[in-house]
Amino acid sequence: LGISISAGRDFYSSGRFAAGLSLRFAGYWNMRSHACGQTGGGTVRSRSWRDYHLFSDGPFPDDDDFTDFYPDSDPYLPYREELGGSSGQVLSGRRICARLSSDLYQIGIGPKLTWRAHDRIDLFGGLEALCNFSHLEVECGEMRRTETECLPGVGARLGAVAYLTDNIGIQVEAGYEWVDEADVSLGNVRAEADYSSFVATAGIALRF
Repeated sequence: LGISISAGRDFYSSGRFAAGLSLRFAGYWNMRSHACGQTGGGTVRSRSWRDYHLFSDGPFPDDDDFTDFYPDSDPYLPYREELGGSSGQVLSGRRICARLSSDLYQIGIGPKLTWRAHDRIDLFGGLEALCNFSHLEVECGEMRRTETECLPGVGARLGAVAYLTDNIGIQVEAGYEWVDEADVSLGNVRAEADYSSFVATAGIALRF
């Protein structure tokens, strides 16, 4: 839930059609989500074998200086003797829970087209470029972090206004907003917020 305020001006009109520019501000507060999961669990398994390397020349027993002697180059491979068996170790995991809360503030600007279907009814549509300011706060156990990001976006809207008087009307509109994703990291926990969504608005319209 939030609030939206917009102002527009028509720069061209012909008959019942008009074209103009719209500037909008919106704010959405106290969006929350909660998630829990398991981390750190797993199994470590080990195997053992013995490799035998064949050298084309010395050293020979009982020479213990092997510094300058290496097996022949590739594709030579050592003879491998499996020593058999394997051992495993189970690592216990732990449960973690994270809470994410965020606020989103928007500034949108773009063209708007209006069709005056009736003396008291206007139908309109528009596109807008969005500048979004996201304030994220994530908590996990005793850890806490906040981060503010500026995210680009675009939006499209369709709506209608029914005027009760010459200057005051009731407005409804719906649209879709694409907003770039925001993320914040806290230790091994990474939280991501996707604000892209369908939006519906109802309110009062004033005409001057």
